[in-house]
Amino acid sequence: LADWLRDDSEETNPDTGEPTRQGVDDKRAMIVEEEFGACLRASQRTGNTFSAAVRRFYDDGSYSPITKSNKTACTSADLSFCGHITPSELIKELQANDMFNGFANRIMWFYLPPSDIVPIPNALAPSTLGVFVVELVQAIQFAHQQNDIHLSEDAKKLWELVAIELGKARTEKLGERARQNALRIATIYALLDRSTEVQPSHIKAATALWDYCSQSIAYIFEDAQDNRELDVLAALKRTDMSISEIRLSVFSQNIPSGELANLLKRMEERKLIERFTRKNITGKGKPSTCFRSLKP
Repeated sequence: LADWLRDDSEETNPDTGEPTRQGVDDKRAMIVEEEFGACLRASQRTGNTFSAAVRRFYDDGSYSPITKSNKTACTSADLSFCGHITPSELIKELQANDMFNGFANRIMWFYLPPSDIVPIPNALAPSTLGVFVVELVQAIQFAHQQNDIHLSEDAKKLWELVAIELGKARTEKLGERARQNALRIATIYALLDRSTEVQPSHIKAATALWDYCSQSIAYIFEDAQDNRELDVLAALKRTDMSISEIRLSVFSQNIPSGELANLLKRMEERKLIERFTRKNITGKGKPSTCFRSLKP
C-alpha cells in the first residue's frame, strides 16, 4: 500500500537531481477485499505490519514501513477499504491484542444479515443507475474544489450534544472512536450534498449510521464473549479464584495469559467481578491476585 501511494524517493540521481523513483500524483485508493480473513491471518505472522499500516493510514494517511532497501514513504494518502468476512471467522481470526491496540476500533463493523433468496432478481434500471452516477460525479467534482469544510453554527450546537452522547454510549473498546468516525461520515454526507458546511441533517444521518455500526459491534463481538464471561462468573459464584485457578479450572489452560487478562479486565470495567489480594496459604511468597463475582 505504501508503495502504491508512495512519495518521491529520498534518493536522487546525482546527474539530474531527480528522485530515483517517482512518486504517484493521485493518492486515492479504494480497496475491496472479499477475503478479509486472509488479511487477518497474514497479520499474525512475525514481522507482518498490516495492523500498524491500518492504524497509521487511519490517523493521517501516512506510513513508512521500515525496510533495509528500497525505502518507501507515503504521506497524506486517502485510503479506504471494504473487507468481507463472516462473524464466526472474524471472531476466530481477530487476535485479542487487536481488540485493544487500536486496530479493531479504527474499523467500522457492519453486520449484514443474509438476504432473502430471490431466484431471478430484477436488474436496476439503467435510467435509475444513470441518475446516481451523475449525482456522484458532480459530488466528486465539488469535493475536489474544497480545501476546508466546517460545521455550520446549528451543526456545532447539535454536535456538542451528540459528541457527549457518543462518548457515553461507546461499545467497549471498539466504540472509542465513535466521535471521529461519526464526524468523518457527516463530512462525507455534506460533500455528497455538495455543501460547503456540515449541516445538522448530516450529523443526524451520520449518527444513525453509527448507531447501526454500534449495534453490529454488540451483535458480533459481545455475543462472542458472553459464553466465556458466563463461564468465569459461574466459577466465581462458587468460590473466589486466582488468575491461575481460573485459567486451569475454567479454560483448562486453553487460553493465552494475555487474552485472559484482557477478559478479566473487561469484566472488571463492567462491574461483573472485582479483584483483591489473598495471602499465600503457606505464609511464604507474594500474595495472589484473586477475583470474586459481584453478581448474586
